[in-house]
Amino acid sequence: MKMQMLMAAALLAAGSTVAAEKPAHHCAADAVDKATKLLRFHLEEDPTTPKLTPKPNEPAADGAADGEWYVESEATLNASTENVDDLVVNGGLGKVPFVMHFFYVNSPDLCDLVGQSIMNE
Repeated sequence: MKMQMLMAAALLAAGSTVAAEKPAHHCAADAVDKATKLLRFHLEEDPTTPKLTPKPNEPAADGAADGEWYVESEATLNASTENVDDLVVNGGLGKVPFVMHFFYVNSPDLCDLVGQSIMNE
């Protein structure tokens, strides 16, 4: 009986590890691309902002220089409803972090963007 309980506990633990590792969302690459374009639009189109040097896929370090911006290389699924998936991409300008939400139609085949937001953390 003890052995059966131990085996059941081991199987449950193994199952929870497998369940925790979710595959990337099929629109993740599109969300990262749109995040890069969104930050570039907001940070470079302002005539008072100097031309910025993109530093993609490099999170800001404590010593990040002003004017260096970054977008993380992964998008994570924040929430999903019957109709919409909310993918989140982190990025920033120097030490100022931004969180970008991209709302896609919940479909296994399409990556139709229906909304987006950018917020300072």
